[in-house]
Amino acid sequence: MYCLVKVIIFSGCASPLICGSAGITDCHESSRLKTAFLNNVSHEIRTPLNAILGFSGFLNDPDLSAEKRKYFTEIVTKSSEQLLAIIANI
Repeated sequence: MYCLVKVIIFSGCASPLICGSAGITDCHESSRLKTAFLNNVSHEIRTPLNAILGFSGFLNDPDLSAEKRKYFTEIVTKSSEQLLAIIANI
């Protein structure tokens, strides 16, 4: 049988301390999973965003051929769609 002792704050995580270290262990695991999730989401968002920023910068080049301008515009469009999909799935 478990008894609820008190609520502790550990690494920004409010967790009940349950007769032993289970609450602290759960908090560590929760914090680890949250960090891993945020790192993954951050990477997934930065990838298409970097393409959008990089290729839209190339579009400002007045000497850019029409063929390259079309290609870069397609990359910006596809990356924008990927970014929207990622955000919609969060």
